[in-house]
Amino acid sequence: FDSAKPLLEESLKLRRAGLPPNHPELADTLTHLGSWNFDKGFFVRAGDYYREALAIREQQKEAGELAASDLLLRWALAKTFLEDEDAPELAKRALDIRIKVLKGQNHRDVAIAKSVWAETLFDSGKPLQAAIPSLEAVHFLLEEASPDKEAGLKAVTEFQKAMALFNLRQYSWAEGSLRNSVGLFQKLLGKDHVYNAIPLYELGNSLALQGKYSDAEPIWLECLAIVRKTTGLEHPRAIMLIESLSDLYARRKQTAEGRKLWKETVEAQERRYGTDYPWRAKTLMKMGKFEAEWGDIHEAERVAREVMRILTDKQAKLHLNEVISLQNMGMALGDEGDIDLVREIYHFVIDCESQNSTSAPTRDSFATLNNFGDILACRGQFLEAEPYLHSAMKLSSQSGIFGTGDHDLTLAPYNLGRVAWVKGEFAAAETILRDTARQIDRSGAKGENIAAGSLVQLLVQREQIPQALEFLPLLAKSSKENQTSHAANTHVEVLLRILHGDPEQARQTFEREKERHTGNTNTEAFAYLLRSRLVLVDPADEDAARKSLEGVGPVLALQPDLVSALHVKAVCHLRLKQPEQAIATLQKLKENQAVPISEIGHLLLAQAALQDESNQERQKQFREALERAEAACATHRENKDPLERRFVSWYWLDLKCHIAEGRKLVSK
Repeated sequence: FDSAKPLLEESLKLRRAGLPPNHPELADTLTHLGSWNFDKGFFVRAGDYYREALAIREQQKEAGELAASDLLLRWALAKTFLEDEDAPELAKRALDIRIKVLKGQNHRDVAIAKSVWAETLFDSGKPLQAAIPSLEAVHFLLEEASPDKEAGLKAVTEFQKAMALFNLRQYSWAEGSLRNSVGLFQKLLGKDHVYNAIPLYELGNSLALQGKYSDAEPIWLECLAIVRKTTGLEHPRAIMLIESLSDLYARRKQTAEGRKLWKETVEAQERRYGTDYPWRAKTLMKMGKFEAEWGDIHEAERVAREVMRILTDKQAKLHLNEVISLQNMGMALGDEGDIDLVREIYHFVIDCESQNSTSAPTRDSFATLNNFGDILACRGQFLEAEPYLHSAMKLSSQSGIFGTGDHDLTLAPYNLGRVAWVKGEFAAAETILRDTARQIDRSGAKGENIAAGSLVQLLVQREQIPQALEFLPLLAKSSKENQTSHAANTHVEVLLRILHGDPEQARQTFEREKERHTGNTNTEAFAYLLRSRLVLVDPADEDAARKSLEGVGPVLALQPDLVSALHVKAVCHLRLKQPEQAIATLQKLKENQAVPISEIGHLLLAQAALQDESNQERQKQFREALERAEAACATHRENKDPLERRFVSWYWLDLKCHIAEGRKLVSK
C-alpha cells in the first residue's frame, strides 16, 4: 500500500506537466491520492486533493456530476473524521446531485449518499436529523441484499422503534425491539455482516442501562468480533464499543481485560495510521480516563502527557466532544494524579471553552470551573480554587442552566464554604455551609449531605455544640443507607449530648439506633455502637466493660487495626483494671498519625501506668498528659484544615470525654 504513494505522486507530476489543468485524468490521480491519504488517516491532506479534483469535475458540468458527487462524499467523510461542521453540507450536495442525475431515490448510489449524509449529521451532534436518511438507506440496502422485501422493511421498522424507545429511556421495551432487529438483520445479511454491529451495540447499551451487565457482555463481545473481522478496531467509531465494554469489565472487577482492550485498540490504530492521525488524541483521552479510574495512575499520567503533547503541537481547535473527553480525563486524574498535569489539562480546557463560547452560559463551562475548583479544594489548594468556584457560582446564577432542585448547584458553594474555613473566616464558612446543607436537603439528592457533614465538623471544632446538634438530623437523614456512616453519626450525637449535659437524651439516641445493628456483630458500625455504650455506662460497671470486650472480639478478628475497635478494647481493659493488656493496645493508638487518636493513646497510657503503680511520679505524668490533651483541643479550635477526615474529627469529641473522666480522676 505504501509503495503506491510515490507512483501516484510521480503520475500527478507527469499529468500536471502534460495535460491541461482541468483535464479529467488529472482529477483521477488527485482522487487516488486523496483516497491514499484518507486510508492512512491524513484527512486534511485527503481533503486538499478532493477539493482540487472536485473543482475539475465541476467544470465538466453534466459529464462530471456523478464523479463530483463521489468526491463530495469522500470529502464529507474526511471532514467528519476531523469533526468539521461543514461535513453534512457536502454530503447533502452529493445526495442532491445523485437524486437529480439518477432520476429519483430508487438507486443504490442514492442510498449510499443518504447513509453518508446521516453519518455526518450524527457526528455533528444531530442524531434526530440523521434518523430518517439513515433508516431510508438501510431499508433500501436490506431490500437489495435480500429477496424478502417485507423482512427488510420489518428489520428497519423494529430498529427505528427500538431507538425511539431508547431515547425515551424505556430500555426494557427497546431491548425487545432490538433483539427482533438483530435477528432480522442476521437472517437477511448473515451473522458477520458489518451492519449487524449497529443493532448489537445498541442492544448491549439497552441491557447495560437496565443493570443486566452479564447479558450485555456476550452481546458486545459478538459485536466486537464483527468489528475485528470487518472494519477493525482502528476504525474511529470502534472507540464507542471499546469504551462501553472496558467500563463493563471495570464494573465487574476485570480491570486487566479493559486495559488489554484499550491497548489492542491503540496498537491497531498505530499499525494502520502510524502515530499521526486526527483521532489519536481522542482515543488516548478515553484510555487515560480508564487508566486513572480503574488501572494504573502512572500509566494514566503517561497517556495524559502524550495527549497534551499532541494538542500543544497541533494547536488545532477542539470539537466540543473532544473538550468534554479531555475534561473527563482531567477529572479522573484529579484525585491522585500529578496536580501540575491536572492544572495543565484544565487550563487547556478553559482556553478551548473561551474560544468556543457563545453569549449564553452552558452547563459544560460551569462543570469545568466547578470541577477544577473542586479538585483543587480536595487537594488542599483552597486559595487557588477560590476564583474558579466564584466563576462557577456566577454562571450557575444565570437562568437557563439548571433546574431549581439540581444538585450540581450546591457543589461550588460547598467548596467556597471550605475555602472560607481555610482562610480562618469561620462565621462565613458556617453561613455558607448551613445554606448549602439545607439546599442539598431540599434537592432530595441521594447520598450523604456533604455540606451538613462539613458544617457539623466545623461546629464541633468551634465547640458550638447546640448548633451542631441542630444540623445532625440532616446528616443522619442522608446517611441512612450507609450503615457505618449512620453508626458514626449516632455516636457523634451521643457524645455531643453528653458534653452538652444531657445524658438522658444521649441514652435515648443510643437505644433508638442500636436495633439497626442487631446481628451485625463483626462490623465497623458495631464498633461505633460499642463506643457509644461505653460512654453511656458508669466507668465502674465492670460487667458492661466485660460484655463490650467480648463484643469487640469478632470485629478485631476481621479488622485487627480498626481504630474504633482498638479504642473500645483499650477502654474495657482499663475499666477492668487490666493495665498490662490495655498498654499493648494503647501503644497502637499513640502511634496513630491522627492527632486526637494519638492524644487518646497518650492520655490512656498515662492512666494505665497510674493503675499499674500509683505514686506521685505517675500522678504527675497523668496530669501532664491531661494538660497536653487539653492544649491539643484548644489548638484544634482554630484549625484551618477542612480536609481532616471526618472519622478523625469525631475523635476530638471522644478525647474531650476522656479529659472529663481524667479531671474526675484527678479530683480524687
